[in-house]
Amino acid sequence: MSSTKPSRAPMTRWLATQRSVLEQRLQRLHARTQHIGQHQGNEAEIGVGDQADHAQVHDDDQVVADLDVRAAIGIRAIEGALARIALGTYENCAGCGNVIGHARLEVMPEATLCSHCVALSRRSK
Repeated sequence: MSSTKPSRAPMTRWLATQRSVLEQRLQRLHARTQHIGQHQGNEAEIGVGDQADHAQVHDDDQVVADLDVRAAIGIRAIEGALARIALGTYENCAGCGNVIGHARLEVMPEATLCSHCVALSRRSK
């Protein structure tokens, strides 16, 4: 854990790369939500069928709805990370204010907590 308090950082090549990665992920998630939207509500399409058919379609719709929720959560997280880049606070930990390591942000570019704060939150659960 670095004890250095970050200041508003200028856009570096590394930050530009992170922004590009986030923007690409955001585009993929938006495309996924559009695809998911096309497959929701398939129960009306089944028409006549037995209870097992309707149950399977209902289960499938629930899986699709869960995927849609996960995509929406991902979109919000990525939009938050892009906003932090624009504000110059992307590398700041939301928990302690210290720097989030580049290695962590490269693996999880939407991360809001440094490794130390993540470990603390896991211990408290």
